[in-house]
Amino acid sequence: MNAILISCCLVLVVIAAIVTVRALKQEERKLKRYESQTFPHKDAIRRSKHYEENSVSTMLPIQIWSYVAGFIVIALLITLFALFY
Repeated sequence: MNAILISCCLVLVVIAAIVTVRALKQEERKLKRYESQTFPHKDAIRRSKHYEENSVSTMLPIQIWSYVAGFIVIALLITLFALFY
């Protein structure tokens, strides 16, 4: 049973690492695209304002769901460990 719990935890950590790396790569591509192009100051201000207005409404639900899913998996693993150990 310990091997199953450890392997489940490792899979969870690997999935979290993959998702984090994908998000970082996406942001790096976006940053390189912004650096390679020349934007007038008005476009930069508009893009910044758009990001500030929409980042919370788009990113917060994703973060909430990821934390809820992680909490459920961890609670399930702790319950299984308590029952079978």
